[in-house]
Amino acid sequence: MSCAFQPSRRVSYSPIRHLETVAFPFSYKHKFMYMLSAYMDETGHFQDQNQRFVGMAGLIATAHNWKRFETKWKGALKKFQIPYFHMVEFAGFKGVFEGWSETKRRNLLDRLLTIIDVTYGYPIGSVVPLDLYRSLSPERQKRFKDPYFIGFMECIIAAALLTAPHQAEEKMALVFSDQIEFRAHALRLYDHAQRTFHNMMKVTTPVFRDMREIVPLQAADLVAYEIYKEADRRIYRPDAKPRVPFERLLKIAERSANFSMINFHDKDSFEKLLRVAEQDD
Repeated sequence: MSCAFQPSRRVSYSPIRHLETVAFPFSYKHKFMYMLSAYMDETGHFQDQNQRFVGMAGLIATAHNWKRFETKWKGALKKFQIPYFHMVEFAGFKGVFEGWSETKRRNLLDRLLTIIDVTYGYPIGSVVPLDLYRSLSPERQKRFKDPYFIGFMECIIAAALLTAPHQAEEKMALVFSDQIEFRAHALRLYDHAQRTFHNMMKVTTPVFRDMREIVPLQAADLVAYEIYKEADRRIYRPDAKPRVPFERLLKIAERSANFSMINFHDKDSFEKLLRVAEQDD
């Protein structure tokens, strides 16, 4: 009996599929990936008195939905003939976005926000005005290490609440945009959180990837930028209207749960958050 050789079907390489196999055992039924980006100004150091905010933001979705997202996002990049999307470059008409018309910019941003919406990437974020952190006593500042830790833990708690229906079988992978100046800092935040909070058991050790390869990190970068801009508006330009991209992200976030997953702290909410966290010692 002869048997003709049948070549195997070629499957294109997917960085998201590869990341899934690295982060999760095959047996896990519910696999969530949390794509995170930290907001930093040009200095990258909260000790700089000129820096007004620190924040952390991103998107959480199942591994399955991130694979759908990857296909759609790469399709949008191909359609607009760009190799990647980086919000700071986009906003400043720099790099691959130099010379773009406003119509072309609006069309791209609308397409990317629609992809976030239809693939169920849920925005989560936390912004801390540094004036609030600097007003704390030295003892409380030492307890929280630095303001990034506050935003980090608030994002983790929000993600845990969002995924609570699957808590018994879930695993959540933290994937950070590989901001060189932030990598060691993020690992310290994670280690401190592991020692401090019980709800870190389902969270994997952070991994760091290039946003040009892991395209959901490009979306996380968009979310972090828009949340920072909204924080700046609320404090320094309260009479101005919110940016349209932020309003769309807020609608996406609000459909996901009956609690806010994007937090802008004022004095009262910041104090409440600190009291809750300190009770968890």
